[in-house]
Amino acid sequence: MNDTTIYPRKGKKGITLYTTTNNGTPIPYRKSTKITIPVSEWDFKKNWVKNTYHNKLQFEKEINEILNRTKAQTKGVYFGDESIDFISFIENRIKESQSVREISKGKYRIYKNNIEWVIQNELKRKNLTISELRNPEILRKIKLGLRINRKTPIKSKSDTAFVDSVKAFAREIEYWNTMSETQYPINTNILLTDLPKKSSKPAIIMSQEQIIQFSQVTGLNPSQKLAQSIFMFQYLSGGLRVYDVLLLTNKSFKKDYLVIQTNKQRVHLKIPYTLELLQLLEFKYHKELYESFSQFNFTNISISADLLKQLVPICRNWMYEVNGFNDFQHHLNLSLAENKKSTKRISALLELSKIVESQIIDVFVKKISQLEEDFVFPRLRMTDFKSVMGDTTKFTPRQNQIAHNARQCHINALKRICIEYGFPKLSGHSPRHCYAHQLCENGYNIREIQEVLAHKSEKTTLVYINGRHPKSGSIKTVAEVNQRYKIQKALMG
Repeated sequence: MNDTTIYPRKGKKGITLYTTTNNGTPIPYRKSTKITIPVSEWDFKKNWVKNTYHNKLQFEKEINEILNRTKAQTKGVYFGDESIDFISFIENRIKESQSVREISKGKYRIYKNNIEWVIQNELKRKNLTISELRNPEILRKIKLGLRINRKTPIKSKSDTAFVDSVKAFAREIEYWNTMSETQYPINTNILLTDLPKKSSKPAIIMSQEQIIQFSQVTGLNPSQKLAQSIFMFQYLSGGLRVYDVLLLTNKSFKKDYLVIQTNKQRVHLKIPYTLELLQLLEFKYHKELYESFSQFNFTNISISADLLKQLVPICRNWMYEVNGFNDFQHHLNLSLAENKKSTKRISALLELSKIVESQIIDVFVKKISQLEEDFVFPRLRMTDFKSVMGDTTKFTPRQNQIAHNARQCHINALKRICIEYGFPKLSGHSPRHCYAHQLCENGYNIREIQEVLAHKSEKTTLVYINGRHPKSGSIKTVAEVNQRYKIQKALMG
C-alpha cells in the first residue's frame, strides 16, 4: 500500500510543497508538487498558508486535487524509517538512478562496495541500520576502515581515494537527512573533520615547440594517427574538451567560423578557421580537400596596396608565377627561411598566406556542409546517435557508455604515442591546459582566458592558471594565438 505524505520545505524561492511516497518500500520517493508559497505568507506554527494570503482558495483547491489523486496525508514533516539497512538504501539509489551527480555510476558502485566491505570486515556484521549511524563510535570505525585498501589490506589507500570514499559516505547520510526531513539529522562532522588534503598532480604542460614536434611525428598506426589529429584539433581550436571534439559533425562548419555546442556548459563556441585545422580532417575529407586545393588560383587573390608594397621586395621573383597551392607553399617556405631574422617580413608573408588560405577554406567548408551529417572524427557512428544529436542530455545509458569508450580509446592511443616517442604523459585534457598556459604567457588577462575556455566562473580559470601551472566567442584571441603558432612553426623551419 502506498503511504504518501505532503510536507513543506523552505527553499530559495519560498516554501515548496513536496509529496513523499513509500511505494511499498521503506525507502521514500520525493517529488515536488511545484506549488511554491512566499515565506512571508506561510504560518510556521499551523504549517499552512496564512488566512491573509491572497491566493489561498486556489492553493487549497490544488492541494485537494493532489489529496484526491494520491490519497496523500498532510502531516507537515515526514519522519523517515531509521530501521532500513544503509546498504539497501544505497543500492536502491543506484537502481532508481538517483545517484549523486558529482560522480559516475561506476565510481558510485565502487564507493558502495567499499562501505559494504568495511561493515562486514571492520564492524563484523552483515547489516547496518540508519539508526545505528547516530552512534559516533560506529562512524569513526567506518572512517578508519575506509582508509584500508580492500584489494590489498596490507596497503593503505591514497589520500585522494580515501577522501573521495569518506565524502561519498557522508553524502549518502546527508541525502537521507534531506529525504527523510528528520528533525534530528545524523551528524557527519565526525567524518568530514581531519581529512588529509587531496594531493593534486601538476597538469602536463607542453611548450609550443613541443606541440609542433608532436604534430610532425610520422609512422603512426591508424588509431594513433587519429589520436594525434584529435589532440591537434583540440589545441588549434582553442583548447576544446575531447568530448566536444568527438561529437563534432560536419554541420558545425558554418561560413565564417566553426560553431560548437559544448557538452559541459551548454554554450556555443565560435572557432576561427585555419588551414592547419582543416588539414587535420584529411583522413575523412580527402576528396573535398583535394578539390579545394585544385580550384586555387593565385591570380584571383586581391591584395591591399600596403601589403603588396611589403611583399614586392620579398617575393617579386615568384609572386605571380606560381602554379597551384603546392608551388605557392614551396616558394612561401623558401621565403620564410630566407627572412627568419625579420619578424616584420615573416608577418607580411603569413598575411599573404592567410589571404590565400581563406579562398581554399571557403570552398572546403561549402563542400563538407552539403554532405549528409556525420561525425568528423570516426570514433563514433552517427547511427548510434542520430536521434539525439544536438542535445547530450537526452543520451541513453548505452549512448553515454559508447561515448565514454570512444574517449578512452583516444586517451589510450595518445598514451602509446607518448611512450614510443618520449613525450610527456598526455591526456585528453592536456591541450586545454597547454592552451590556457600559453594564453597566460602571452599576456592575456583572466577574463579573456575564461572566455576562450568557456568557464562559468573565474575560479575555475584560476585553477588552470595558478592552481596547477603558472561564454565564448573570442575569435580574436584564438586567431592571435594561432598566428603566433604559425610564426613559431616558421622559425623552427
